[in-house]
Amino acid sequence: MGIISCQNIILYIITNVIPVYILIIVIMNDIQILQLFGLSLLAISISTVLDRGMLKKLFLSFADSLSVLFLTGLLTLVLGYLIILTHKNWGGLIHNFVLIIWYLSLIKGLFLLVFPGLTMNLLKSMSNKNCSTNFFSILIFVFSLLCLYAGFIPMK
Repeated sequence: MGIISCQNIILYIITNVIPVYILIIVIMNDIQILQLFGLSLLAISISTVLDRGMLKKLFLSFADSLSVLFLTGLLTLVLGYLIILTHKNWGGLIHNFVLIIWYLSLIKGLFLLVFPGLTMNLLKSMSNKNCSTNFFSILIFVFSLLCLYAGFIPMK
């Protein structure tokens, strides 16, 4: 595993992550957000099935880099908050589902920033247990199906 520098992380965030969040905040409606999440999570769940050790490697690499953990927490918190500001009104099943996703994102960002040591220990312990990685693979798959269903099947 290569060393990840802060400059590379910041460059990656500026060139890849922020434009996606801006696209989500400014252009996309709730249905499109669910479609994007569903397709992305489905791709991730398929990759965890094809490479059984991928999730374990991901957990370990995330747990080994405090700078990645911190920047992920900061980015998740700030962008989750910005998206909540633009989707702050409750109403409709799909809109509420998307809003709950963003609130969970905000909580995740807070957790990563406030408890980095605990997060790193949890990730290390989960990577040592096959049942944890299998559980997360199944959870990602089920959540992707929920997002795809809500995003592509019209609700009446």
